[in-house]
Amino acid sequence: MLAVNYSWEQRKLGDIFEEYSEKGHPELPALTIIQGGGTIRRDESDRNLQYDKANLTNYKMVNEGDFIVHLRSFEGGLEKASTLGIISPAYHTFHGEGTDSRFYYAYFRSSKFIDKALKPHVYGIRDGRSIDIAGMKTIKIPWTCLAEQKAIGDYMDSLDNLITLHQCKAYSNIMAVLLVITPKFYSWEQRKLGDIASKVVRKNQDLVVDEVLTNSAEHGIISQRDFFDKDIANNENVNGYYVVEPDDYVYNPRISTTAPYGPIKRNKLGRAGAMSPLYTVFRTRGINLDYLEWFFQSGSWHTFMRQNGNSGARADRFGITDKVFMQMPITIPQDVEEQKKVGEFLEHINESITLHQCQ
Repeated sequence: MLAVNYSWEQRKLGDIFEEYSEKGHPELPALTIIQGGGTIRRDESDRNLQYDKANLTNYKMVNEGDFIVHLRSFEGGLEKASTLGIISPAYHTFHGEGTDSRFYYAYFRSSKFIDKALKPHVYGIRDGRSIDIAGMKTIKIPWTCLAEQKAIGDYMDSLDNLITLHQCKAYSNIMAVLLVITPKFYSWEQRKLGDIASKVVRKNQDLVVDEVLTNSAEHGIISQRDFFDKDIANNENVNGYYVVEPDDYVYNPRISTTAPYGPIKRNKLGRAGAMSPLYTVFRTRGINLDYLEWFFQSGSWHTFMRQNGNSGARADRFGITDKVFMQMPITIPQDVEEQKKVGEFLEHINESITLHQCQ
């Protein structure tokens, strides 16, 4: 049980967290901020982020666990630094002495903080909206002693781990059950990925593509412009990249604990962009897009990858040739309308999981 005998107060954000700006540490790793995902080292990312290393002296140092806010990042609340490093000078950094950042991270990303407390200090319209940092510092936020904060932080970590575990199991188990039971009652078949999709080989040579996309295991297909601190795409550094159209699928060979063979995600941004040649891009035909998206969210294709690929030249990447990859077996209903119904059913399950997660 959580302790309940500690006193709670409402204090101004600026009284608990102090803004600091320390520069002159080009020896530290440059970090990139992902809304909802903390920070990642740029030199360990497969996202080919472009930045001028000569300007690193002007970058701001941020300590692990401290908070970061961009003038335009109000929609996602404050982010937390995952490690010591340096970030773009466009960001503001905050340190809370005697605080547990896990406790405040949950609060700073809550709708209560973003939609109510922070909203009066946001001005402008659409992409031009900004945060009034001075006003943000006047927001009253909860405070309790460090021991209580740590207890709640431990509890939040346990909940996050439990939710993630059950969510991953739910997606995989539901699809596994469908693939075992449903074909007994309906006309399903097994096709090769190459039968229902074609690998995209069109690259950006003379085309004008001013937006670079990336495939994140956590967030799916995202725009580097939307998620990072500045526009990093130009016609020079995207030359030779794949052109990814809306609803194309992208395989990222980068492995992680949540994507042991790399994620396969669909471009749901509603616009085209450039994608690194490190990825495999394929375009489908004659199959319901939602069904196939759910198929790749399950672990149903992992056995094929394990039997036909390898760990690759780098420990953080999975190795498989495009030719072999396109031989992947896909179990699908023959009728597209039935594929649609299965996709709708899984979406309903997903909404239920999300509801319980919020609760």
